[in-house]
Amino acid sequence: MKPLIPTLLSALLITPVMAEEPKPTPEIVLSTTPVKEKTLEQQGLEIITEVDKRDTGFKDTKATLVMKLTNRSGAESIRSLDMNTLEMIGEGDKSLTVFKSPRDIKGTAFLSFTHALV
Repeated sequence: MKPLIPTLLSALLITPVMAEEPKPTPEIVLSTTPVKEKTLEQQGLEIITEVDKRDTGFKDTKATLVMKLTNRSGAESIRSLDMNTLEMIGEGDKSLTVFKSPRDIKGTAFLSFTHALV
């Protein structure tokens, strides 16, 4: 008859201990598909579309400005003007600039219409 103790010891040593199941690690998937480069036209359209979005919602504005012009020799001339802008949703904006001074350009006006992008 074989001794019982060595048999039990060998059974204990050989029997695997069941550990906790490992937690799944998050998968990281890297694409091997090359990223398509955007053309300059596509990049330009994206930029101007974003500018147009950010320029929407200001409603109507009025501003009184003073413009200081300096020539090469350092002489300055001052112009004052009024600007009125109407935001036209979906159509673009309309702007009217009227010079108030000096006397020789007083009343000169500049009318500007922008057009909607889309």
